[in-house]
Amino acid sequence: MTTQENFVRPTMSTIRQLLLSFFWFSTNMMWSAILIITMPSQIKAAVGDASKGSALGLALGAGAFISMIAAPVFGALSDRIHLPGGRRKPWIVIGSVGNAIGLVGLTYLIQPGHPESVVGWAVVFLFVELFNNVATGPYSALIPDLVPAAQRGSASGWMGLMTMLGTFGGGVMGFLIGPLGFAGIYFILIGVILLGAIVTIFGVKEYETPREVPPFKLGEFLKGLYEPLYIRILPGFFSPACSSPWASTRCRNSFNIKWEMSLGHLISWLDLGRLPIRLNRRFPFSYRRYYWVQLSPHW
Repeated sequence: MTTQENFVRPTMSTIRQLLLSFFWFSTNMMWSAILIITMPSQIKAAVGDASKGSALGLALGAGAFISMIAAPVFGALSDRIHLPGGRRKPWIVIGSVGNAIGLVGLTYLIQPGHPESVVGWAVVFLFVELFNNVATGPYSALIPDLVPAAQRGSASGWMGLMTMLGTFGGGVMGFLIGPLGFAGIYFILIGVILLGAIVTIFGVKEYETPREVPPFKLGEFLKGLYEPLYIRILPGFFSPACSSPWASTRCRNSFNIKWEMSLGHLISWLDLGRLPIRLNRRFPFSYRRYYWVQLSPHW
């Protein structure tokens, strides 16, 4: 009987590997632009220099917590729940649409000189964080789902390239604040996120393999969320076996992958969020967030 574990994955062409990793470009471009460019500037305009650090820290810390919970939960749901359209793709559609709607809110809700407007803006920011993780949690499992063992190195390279290009593309948005304003940047990001979803839906083929789906039991599901944290993920910080999402069978589901990344994500903000204020240095700690998020799966 063919199962998910012993299914022989077909060799993937270069263009198919590019399409498979394209959504990493979209999501990294979005977060790079928001965290480095639009978010600090919008919050500073609303609350002023004196309170911008605290407001940013609270919003980003809450977002990190949302990511830590939502990513593994929706990744695990995609492992267990079969929706029409594939194992992962429906979640990418739902998450991308919600993400795009949230970006519209980030465009208009905050008002310069009105500190109270930050509250509603921050709520929508958490909405964007949630729905982005609805998409990326299951999406993270597509590479280990589809890429044969012999091509995992090249798939890793394409994922890294798309991630770096997305981060670079988000940084370039800083040059467009003058001619386009924040609204123009956010609508570009909406288009990029939706383009990433479209490329994934129509350019990536999921393979249907026979598998038994046990009935949903809440207790077993919750146990599956916390058990890998101390059995697999924390040891994985110090082991090269889990240094990439497709390195070994025990790291081959979206739940384990996103727990590891999300825990590092949260630790990075708790550890570094206040450091620029204490050191009185004026460099954006969003850069350090990216640095630590990229390093966290490799501890």
